[in-house]
Amino acid sequence: MNFNKCLKTQLYKMLISPVPVICAIMIFGLCCITNVYTDADGGKGYSVLTILLLRDPTEAVEGNSVVRENIIRAAMSSWLIMFSPVVCVLPFVKSVSAENSSLKRFEMQRSGKIAFAASRLVSAVLTSAAVLCLGYGLL
Repeated sequence: MNFNKCLKTQLYKMLISPVPVICAIMIFGLCCITNVYTDADGGKGYSVLTILLLRDPTEAVEGNSVVRENIIRAAMSSWLIMFSPVVCVLPFVKSVSAENSSLKRFEMQRSGKIAFAASRLVSAVLTSAAVLCLGYGLL
């Protein structure tokens, strides 16, 4: 078994479960709790979720200072930066913990140690990047 087949099986193990979708929704939730704009007169803060749920965001915010680019930029908050590394690796952790050790030894023997370790690393990186991009792309 070469690196490509080993990578394909590792990605299949990670993406077959509903955990990546749940993690992407968690990333989207982290993006939505950030305050984008605070009204100077009333002191009311508008979060990303509040602005996304409004029918016309320009009605609530005077001066048209909140635009789509500002919402996307503000969504990259400190909460997202702090919790995204933990949330993004959950599919990898779940797939590793669910494996049987005898199957892991068999796969490592067939593919080789380097190809097995490299495929695990690459699949973890690809899955984490896909979760982050999907969660942030929901905005």
